[in-house]
Amino acid sequence: MNVVVKPPQPLRQRLSPDEWRRMAAMFGLILFLHVAGALLMWKATTGNYRLSDGSLFGWGTAALAYILGMRHAFDADHISAIDNTTRKLMSEGQRP
Repeated sequence: MNVVVKPPQPLRQRLSPDEWRRMAAMFGLILFLHVAGALLMWKATTGNYRLSDGSLFGWGTAALAYILGMRHAFDADHISAIDNTTRKLMSEGQRP
């Protein structure tokens, strides 16, 4: 059985201008949420803990919460849900 494989297109040609705009907006929102979360954490922990100057405890707590949230985001159930949705869309002839 012969298989014809097209050479891969450059990334710039794979996405339409609308998809590039949507992707830029998505990454902008993610960056905004990270900055807003860091500012809220700084505001919430400034002067509230008397373990030392308070800053290290607050940032350590925030880092732990962030890492646990990332671990939860990449759990097997989330990855399988994304995989199942992608397979469904591909089988229907749509772009995921």
